[in-house]
Amino acid sequence: MPKKRRYIVVPRTENVKQTGITTGKGKLTFGKKTAQWVDDPVIADEIDKTHGLKGSGDVWVHQDENLEWHEQNEGLTDGRTLGIHHYTFAQAGVVLPDRKKLLKKTKTIGGVKYRYIEQDGKMKLVPAGTESSKREKLHKKISKASATPQA
Repeated sequence: MPKKRRYIVVPRTENVKQTGITTGKGKLTFGKKTAQWVDDPVIADEIDKTHGLKGSGDVWVHQDENLEWHEQNEGLTDGRTLGIHHYTFAQAGVVLPDRKKLLKKTKTIGGVKYRYIEQDGKMKLVPAGTESSKREKLHKKISKASATPQA
């Protein structure tokens, strides 16, 4: 399958943005858009020679390699970006707490207490009643021993 080429055409003057340009295949209008894309390399070359930097300088024409790669690889990324849009929601300078300090601490979510434990090398939240402490286990042993009658 031959590689499909895409060319981006960006208007450089306000007049071209409002009225558009005429090509051999018809009129290319921009409207409120900041750019248009052309699939035909012959039309892109014609636009570049008459209205582009080789002509009047009203538009800028260039091959859009990122869009070509994105379309040919089923919308995947090209390894340089994480898709068409890449958003990062993080505050600069935020430091996460040490994981070891969170162990055995409790957290209340919706009125239920949970405790942090480490299981298989991962931090997990479990309901606080399911993870017995050493003190509770020791208390159970002492109460069992005192409950047994001695003969």
